[in-house]
Amino acid sequence: MTIDYEQFCKSIFKDIEYIEYEDLQKENTLIDLGISSIDLLSMLAQIQDEYGVIVSTDEIDFNFTLLELYNFTIYKVNEKHNDKIEYLSYGYSSFHNVISNMVKVFGERTALVRYDGGKTRNIRYKDFIKEVKALAKSLDKQENGDKNIGIVIKDKYLLLKVFMAVLYNNCIPVIIPSEVFEYGKADECCASIVSDNELEFEDKFNEHTSLGDDDLYFYRNTFRNISRTEESCVILYTSGTGGFNKGVILGIDGIIANIDSFSRAMYCENNHVTTLEYTHAFGLFVGCLWPLFNGKCIHIVKSIDSLKEVSDKKQIDVLCCVPLTMDYIRKHYNLKNISIKKILVGGAKLDTCVGREFEDNGIKVCQLYGITECTAAVTVNREFDGNLKSVGEVLNGYEILQPKDIEEEEIVIKSKAIYRRYVGGEEASTYYHTGDIGYLENGKLIIVGRANNKIVRSDGNNIYPEFIESILREIADVQDALVYEDGGVLCADIYSDKRILDKVEIKKECNKKLPVYMRLQQIIIKNQPLERNRIGKLVRRAV
Repeated sequence: MTIDYEQFCKSIFKDIEYIEYEDLQKENTLIDLGISSIDLLSMLAQIQDEYGVIVSTDEIDFNFTLLELYNFTIYKVNEKHNDKIEYLSYGYSSFHNVISNMVKVFGERTALVRYDGGKTRNIRYKDFIKEVKALAKSLDKQENGDKNIGIVIKDKYLLLKVFMAVLYNNCIPVIIPSEVFEYGKADECCASIVSDNELEFEDKFNEHTSLGDDDLYFYRNTFRNISRTEESCVILYTSGTGGFNKGVILGIDGIIANIDSFSRAMYCENNHVTTLEYTHAFGLFVGCLWPLFNGKCIHIVKSIDSLKEVSDKKQIDVLCCVPLTMDYIRKHYNLKNISIKKILVGGAKLDTCVGREFEDNGIKVCQLYGITECTAAVTVNREFDGNLKSVGEVLNGYEILQPKDIEEEEIVIKSKAIYRRYVGGEEASTYYHTGDIGYLENGKLIIVGRANNKIVRSDGNNIYPEFIESILREIADVQDALVYEDGGVLCADIYSDKRILDKVEIKKECNKKLPVYMRLQQIIIKNQPLERNRIGKLVRRAV
């Protein structure tokens, strides 16, 4: 099924004579076009007649833009017919274009809700952008030609505001996770903005200046050995999956294109929460900028424990998180009593049994796959796919070159949104070798494991430990597992805080689901949680 936007507008508004079609093409709110409640009911009845879906006044209001009305109708059609009609995006061309739309179109809406110690603060789009511009003006007085501005801030709201202010001044934000900051990442910046919570790093800077009431400080770095020739970009750090954190230079045009593609594949609902830090590409681009680009509301929580506080007050329409967060939620909350509509999960492999438990409790689970070097999301499962095995279909603007149907190979991605280069490295091509092994099945990507995690047995068989680990985690009371080879013996470390585990029974239950060459030979019970990095991926060390 296809639905043309122009035809949609003409058919829905055909009985409202005083609205010219040219006005409908503007990205404006319905109320500004003078639509009455009677006209709105007429429109909803027309949608039902034209597309066979019911849209109620409880689901739509006068603050919807025409594009949102269209997308909501598409969502309803997709839900009813399990279809995959593409949504529309606002088609932003630049970061300043985004800022302008936030004020002009979404100005009166709530952009952010901050939760802090039982207190909440609602911040409208126009007020948030006013704060961003004020900070940008204060920062402009300090920059003195500095281009690369490091951001070392844990507070999500402050980090977002500083990030936007740096971009507004046409400078380059270098978002540095504080836990890797002490390893010398500041030498990739000309100056840095640090909140008072990170002042233990003061010895890494020279002079500093306060930037205002938020306890933000501008530090001019004593070292300036970075090239300042890059334009219109953002620098993020990888999570260290490849062994160490690398600075990745991403073009603004690629970031906007990526969010545009994601908006076309996934319906952007109203209330968003992410448990990921904004220092991570998934957390920043999908968890934060995607809803802001579409005029939606982000509920900023300090920790995963605040989820219940949010869901008690407002339904969480979209939760962005890693699989480890889902595991925590199912063990600490009653899934029937927590108000989450949809989960976007990525960053690591999701165990099918965990995803199924959420689905069985009415919470949609949509996996995505992405890499910092490819500007966050590359694939995503649509809302109504119900496929927990795959990480979805490839987004517009990306192409997966290597894997063929049921043929495991390294995933190679082609896109104009590929990173420009690593900090201190050579220019990148439009092809990126991910180091992940997978294949396409009926157009959907299935991840098998990491190439550098592969275990090659003495008989020549290859084993991807992630597969065995997912089976182990399906066993009752096994909370985590790590599979490796030690001296030719296939071993598994497992952890649980529930009770004493029976190693013999666990090995027996796991091995009956595995071919002979994959069967575990030894299990070690750990009394401490297995080590994971900042986005929840297992830390694997050479044995």
